Amino acid sequence: MQANSGTIKYYNWNLDNDSLSIMNGPIVYTKYNKRDSLVKILTLEVENSKGCMKTITKSLFLNTHATIDFVLPEVCLKDAFASFTASASSRDSNKVFSYLWNFGDPNADPAQPNIGMGITATHKYKASQQYLVKLFVTAKTGCQDSLQKVFTVNGNIPSADFKILNTNGQCSNKRIYIQNKSSVDFGNITKLDILWDPNNLTSDTINTPNPNYDYAHQYPTFTSPVQKTFTIKLRAYSGGSCFAEKSDVVTVNASPIVNFPLIPGFCLESSPRKIDSVLFIDVDAIPPGSGTFTEDTITFSNFIYFDPAYRGVGQFPITYRYTSTNQCFDEKKILL
Repeated sequence: MQANSGTIKYYNWNLDNDSLSIMNGPIVYTKYNKRDSLVKILTLEVENSKGCMKTITKSLFLNTHATIDFVLPEVCLKDAFASFTASASSRDSNKVFSYLWNFGDPNADPAQPNIGMGITATHKYKASQQYLVKLFVTAKTGCQDSLQKVFTVNGNIPSADFKILNTNGQCSNKRIYIQNKSSVDFGNITKLDILWDPNNLTSDTINTPNPNYDYAHQYPTFTSPVQKTFTIKLRAYSGGSCFAEKSDVVTVNASPIVNFPLIPGFCLESSPRKIDSVLFIDVDAIPPGSGTFTEDTITFSNFIYFDPAYRGVGQFPITYRYTSTNQCFDEKKILL
């Protein structure tokens, strides 16, 4: 900008970036945050040596950077290839991106080059180890963003293993716990399939399982026969093509079933009432067990007397527990 007469004395720039820049020159530099608005209003005010001033305003459109990510596959050395999928988005209307991958493979060759293109790219690795995979995303405006992640090619020799916890006294009305002990020669176990009962095809699938983690299952409660056995099969994966299996047998004892019928409410002036109306189904073919009532941490056998005048107005919990001679028990609680 030239003054019609005199010389430019100073330049007063407002670059719409939360700062007022007074710079004695026609050229200024600034940097905008990625989260800034897409349109900036720029203002320049100049004054010449004669005190004359002029202001001009222009709009600046910012090309935004993309938000990018990619998914790391779970593979083992035996898998045919590793497939990477990218995602990209931006705040403006630009939805056209180009993708460039660097697989970080020092063993790459012309048949399996270290560079890939496209939103999805595949590569075959030759060693079980960690690699630094990089993704470069370029918008049609020329703005480029990059992201890198550590990728693991797991070994192809997984070992499936688990431990049945509390092998003594498993009861059918309680959960059965197993502890995962699976491992692999390098990397991680990526998935577990646990078949709790091959006869009923009851199973759980655990993605990205934790080592030494406990997993639980509840078998249907039964009172007969005295015991049932179930074969638990665990399959451990280190990738799509690499897996191993282990099976073990768990013995589950029959459990009693308690039903505590609802008891009508009491009036405060009611006489003490004997409570013994509990129904239960004991385990077949073993000696009978025994039951107890509990009120306020005090345990009574066979029955309990409840005195409304002594208790006063309110709700009071009563618990009945029946224990079979195999030490399995069931209990129910009601409020009086």
